[in-house]
Amino acid sequence: MHRRITHGKFEERLARFNWHYKDVQGVRKPGPFEIVEQLGDWFSILYVSHQVRAITMRLCITGSGELIRSEGLTIIAESYKGVRDRLTRLGDCYVMTTPNGVPTSPTEQVLSKAYERFPKIHPHLSRFATLGHGIQKISLSMDWLSIMHFLKVTAGGFDRCYDSFARFHKKKVLTYEVFERLPCLDELVIRLPLRPYGGRKDRPAQAGPMLWHANSPCPRAVHRVIYERIAAVLAPYNVAVGNFIDSDELRRYEVARAEAVKALNFTEDELDNLYAEDRGGVELSEDEKGLSKELEIARQKKRKQLNVGRVQDNFWPPLCFCDEPCMLARVLAAQNITRYGKLEVKRG
Repeated sequence: MHRRITHGKFEERLARFNWHYKDVQGVRKPGPFEIVEQLGDWFSILYVSHQVRAITMRLCITGSGELIRSEGLTIIAESYKGVRDRLTRLGDCYVMTTPNGVPTSPTEQVLSKAYERFPKIHPHLSRFATLGHGIQKISLSMDWLSIMHFLKVTAGGFDRCYDSFARFHKKKVLTYEVFERLPCLDELVIRLPLRPYGGRKDRPAQAGPMLWHANSPCPRAVHRVIYERIAAVLAPYNVAVGNFIDSDELRRYEVARAEAVKALNFTEDELDNLYAEDRGGVELSEDEKGLSKELEIARQKKRKQLNVGRVQDNFWPPLCFCDEPCMLARVLAAQNITRYGKLEVKRG
């Protein structure tokens, strides 16, 4: 039979609980695990002094042979959400290795935002750098649709599905353009998606077109759409791509990347020299400004005319015409997980 607890017994139990209760509000959190994991059990060294913390942070960011990750601050993500969350978390933490590294006034807040968005244009504001600005290497893999949205694929009218992807995640879509905000990024490793969870099946409300033909799906064609986009938009970066179906696809990617790198108009040094020679640019006259606006309006109208009534839906889902069914390729037999094998980045 249930007995009601009297006031005296309840008070005794409450007092006994309070004896064993430890207030965790005063315990300081260790910080982002990308930094803490490099130090291991020595992470408390960050709290010794400002000078020791500054030296330790520089070593964690740039890398050292004594740390767990000698290549420096590294992000390893296996999904679109993982990349977005890690970049957001590191972007919220100021490095604070120099004096006045945290904005304390409205003016400094504006300067901090300017460096956050355009660090390569405002290097003199590097005192407001965050841990995100110190990322040296990114290794990522995503599912088929997510990586196509991340790379802003346009083949087959795929760009018409951008809005549905944004509504699905209920946040601003993260794309490859975020790499422009990472001035220290030295190495980028991308692993092409493998076999989807649950098999190659399209979902009724997925944020994109149908990728898999019911009778003869072609992962090779979808892979080509992805790595050709990688070659085009990531030409300025040192990139390594893995999980190709076969050596022919690897050679095809290398040719596409070589052409994209060759097509780059200017290197960073050439742009700096051009900026110095022209003192920041050439001022246009009013007539030239008006002509530029008219040309831009004409280009936008032309793009709309090309997109309207364009028979691009026939591209999706691609039908397999390979000599041997590519869906049976050995590399695609594994589940869509990140493989941590070494991928060498070819410099230049």
